[in-house]
Amino acid sequence: MKKVAKFFAYTLFFIVALMAFIPKASVYYLAEKNLKTFDIVVSKESLVESLFSLDVKNLDISAKGVESAYVNSVTFTFLGLYNGMTFKQIKLSSIVEAYLPSKIKLVTVEYSLLHPLSIEIGSLGEFGILNARFDLLELKL
Repeated sequence: MKKVAKFFAYTLFFIVALMAFIPKASVYYLAEKNLKTFDIVVSKESLVESLFSLDVKNLDISAKGVESAYVNSVTFTFLGLYNGMTFKQIKLSSIVEAYLPSKIKLVTVEYSLLHPLSIEIGSLGEFGILNARFDLLELKL
């Protein structure tokens, strides 16, 4: 019984250490590199790493060379069983104002291994409140 307890203790320690010491900035730059393949460029951002999260401030986002959005802050949370992104104070380009409100206060995107086949999305803005679930198997929102 002691060996099983030690095994679980060491495994838990390894997982927590992995979450704490993962190179969060490298994961962010890899995501940014993958976005460039779709002609989406993120610029003028500043990164601040903490123990289990990465804060990115003042993002200018352009798609296909057109300034599309400004995001005040994004927080990426890496906890292994739960991963999430929180976008705060998004200002979309004036081009989209004819179709939808251009100011979004908050967007959250969450993924959990407890529900591995779906991504939870929530938002708050001038349009009201949005709660959505994206099914990864059927690609339905």
